[in-house]
Amino acid sequence: MRRPVPSRAWLRPLAAGLLLAASGTAPAAVSLEAGRNPAGDVGVWRLSLDRPLAAPWGLDGGRSLGPLWEASLGRLRARPGSPGDRPAVYEMGLRLVLRLGWGDAAGPFLEAGSGPEYLTRSHLDGHDLGIHWQFRSHAGVGMRFGAGGRWRLTYRYSHTSNANLGKPNDGINFHVLRLGAAF
Repeated sequence: MRRPVPSRAWLRPLAAGLLLAASGTAPAAVSLEAGRNPAGDVGVWRLSLDRPLAAPWGLDGGRSLGPLWEASLGRLRARPGSPGDRPAVYEMGLRLVLRLGWGDAAGPFLEAGSGPEYLTRSHLDGHDLGIHWQFRSHAGVGMRFGAGGRWRLTYRYSHTSNANLGKPNDGINFHVLRLGAAF
């Protein structure tokens, strides 16, 4: 029996979100992420584009808090050789991120973000995420470095689940390292 072809209805809102993240005159950053879930049986690779949504708000003590959009494309893959019928899943997402930074350009920062994500499949090896639409949230700590703080190295802990919009709602967590450059 043939499997049904998934709906492509997600393409329009995703394309609109990617255009929103890419539009504007504020500097954007491109990042590459790599990580694993705590059990070590699923890896993730992502390419992300982020752009400030507004100028950062200046706070006391040389700190700033700023919102940004982040659009990403990624691939989740089960460890080679692990049993299962779904070794890879592709993902596309859009998130709102708040970043608290110290210093004008280079320096440390904390961030947190959340937003919708579409998975090409709702099953990945032994993980049943229930439905194609998910929410990914993260908390991270990082450092801006280089001329004008152009480079960013970030550690993120992220959680992806369907927020009980579908059953089951197993969810999956990741430890992620992210290297990005502003342009």
